[in-house]
Amino acid sequence: MTPALMPADDLRPILELLWIWIAAPLTALAAIVYTVRLKAPQVMKLGEAFRAIRTHDEGAEGSVHPATSAALSAAATYGAAGAVGSATAVALGGPGAVAWVWLFTLLLMPLRMGEAALARTAPVGRAGDTTGSLAGRLMNDAAGGPRAIGWAIFVLVPLAAFAFYGGSHGEAVTDAADQLLPGSALTLGLVVAGVGGVFAVLPLKQSGSILGWIAAVALIAMFGAGLVAFMSDPGRGFGSISRAFVDAFDGAPRMAAWSGALAGEIAVAAMLHLLPPVAAVGGVDGALHAEAQAGTTKQQAAVALLGPLFYGVVVTVVGLSLVATGAFSRPIETSRSLDEVRFYRNGMGPETSSQREEADRAYEGFIRVIEGDTGVVEYDVGTERGIIRAPRYTEGGEPADFALHVDDGYADDLQKPGHLGALERRPIEELRGVTLHGRMLPADGHLLAASMTAGGGSVTSRVALAALLLLAALGLAAWGLGVARTLSAQLPKNTARWTALLPAVGLALAAAGVVPSFGDYGSMVAGLLVSVTAIGLIVRAKDAARIAG
Repeated sequence: MTPALMPADDLRPILELLWIWIAAPLTALAAIVYTVRLKAPQVMKLGEAFRAIRTHDEGAEGSVHPATSAALSAAATYGAAGAVGSATAVALGGPGAVAWVWLFTLLLMPLRMGEAALARTAPVGRAGDTTGSLAGRLMNDAAGGPRAIGWAIFVLVPLAAFAFYGGSHGEAVTDAADQLLPGSALTLGLVVAGVGGVFAVLPLKQSGSILGWIAAVALIAMFGAGLVAFMSDPGRGFGSISRAFVDAFDGAPRMAAWSGALAGEIAVAAMLHLLPPVAAVGGVDGALHAEAQAGTTKQQAAVALLGPLFYGVVVTVVGLSLVATGAFSRPIETSRSLDEVRFYRNGMGPETSSQREEADRAYEGFIRVIEGDTGVVEYDVGTERGIIRAPRYTEGGEPADFALHVDDGYADDLQKPGHLGALERRPIEELRGVTLHGRMLPADGHLLAASMTAGGGSVTSRVALAALLLLAALGLAAWGLGVARTLSAQLPKNTARWTALLPAVGLALAAAGVVPSFGDYGSMVAGLLVSVTAIGLIVRAKDAARIAG
C-alpha cells in the first residue's frame, strides 16, 4: 500500500487520534461545564425552546424568524453526511452506533445554547460592539487568550466550510446519489453546489423565510422516508431500539455474513462518522442564531437547543431503519473499485474490525486476473464489512486483464498487457478504474439505498434522495452564511458576502473527484475547529451562563 494510492488509510490513525482523543474529550468537558452552569438545559429549557421558536420581533436586529435560524441550523448539522454517516456507522458497528447519537445530542445541546448566547452579545465593557459569531465575540474580548482563540476560529471556520462541508458532505451527496439514482452522482453533486451557492449569496432578509421552510420540509421528508422504512418490519424495528443500547455496551454479535464489532469498535465508528457532522457546526451555529429577530437573546439561546435535537431524531430513525429492513446484514449484488478492497488468506476473513488489521490474515503474493477471473489462486477479497462472494473484475465495462502484487493485503504493484501482450507496469492509481463485482454487505450510500428500497420501494428511495439533496443544499447555504457573518468581523461586508461560496466550491470539487480523500482532510480541519471551539466555550462559560441562564 502506498500513501498516494490509499491516503484514507494513511489518514485514519490521524483522524482517530484527533477525534477520539482530542476533539471528543474536549467537547465532553465543555458539555459537562455548560450542563452544570446552565442547569441541565437539555431538559429544563426544552419547553422554553419550543415556545421561543414562535417568538418573532420584527423590530429586533437580524434578518430572519427564529424558526428559520433553527431550521438552517438543523440543515447545516445534518446535511448529507448525517444520512451517509449514520449508514457507515451502522454498517461498521450495527445498531449500537445509534445509541451514541443520543449521547452526542445531549452533550452538544448546551454548547449550542452557550454559543448562541455569546454570538449575539458583546464582551463585558464593550456594549454596542457588533460580534455576530463566536469568533467575533472572542476576538473582541479584552483578554489575550480568548482573542487568540477567536482568531483561530476565524481562520478555521472558512477552511472547515470548504474542506469539511464541501468535502465530507460533498462525498456523501455523490455516494448516496450514485446508489439511489445510478449515473447521477456528478450531475446532482454539481446541481447541489450550484443551488446551495445561490442560496448562500441571496440577501437573507428576502430569502430567509423561504430557505427555512424548505429546510423544514426536507427534514420532515427525510424523517418520513426513514420512518416508512423503519415501519416496514415493526417487530424488528422496535426490537432494534433496545438492541442498540445493549450492543453499545456489550458489542454486536456476528450475524450470518456480517462482521461483528466489539463495544470499543462501535464507539470508534460512532465518533468518526456520527460525531463530526453535529459537532463541526460549532463556530458556525452561533452566527446563524445571531441572524434571528428574537424577542430576547435568552430566548434565541434556548432555540439553539433544537438543532442537535432534530439531528438526533432524524439520525435515529434513519439509522434504525437500516436495521428494521435487514439491509445492514443482507448481502447484495453490487460493486466496489479495486482500491477500496483488501485481500485475505483463504478462509482467514475477519469477523470484527480488530481482526481486519491482523497481519497474519492478510494475503501476500501475486494475483493474475484474465477475462475477469483469477483462476485457481486461493484467497479472499473483502471490504470493510466482510468477504465478497463470487468476485468478478471489469474495466471499462469489459472483463479485466491485469496482474497485481499484494503486500499486507493491499495491491502495491499493477501490471497490464502492453506491447505484444507482455505485462507492463502501470501507475498504481489505475486501480480505481478496475471494478470488482460480487455479493457483499452494503455500506455507506449502498446501505442507505438498500434500506430505503427494501423498506418502501423506489418511491421511498427517491423521496429520501430528494430530501438528502435539499438538506445538502440548505446546509451548504447555512454554512456559507455562517462563514460570511464570521469573516465580516474583519472584512468589509461586501467582500465577506462572497466568502459564502466557499462550501459550494468545495462540494463541487468533491463531486468532481478532483481531490482524493478530500473528505478525510476536511474531517481533520473539522476536528481542529471542534477542539478550538470547545476551548473557547469553556473559557467564556461564565459569561454564557450569565446571558442564557
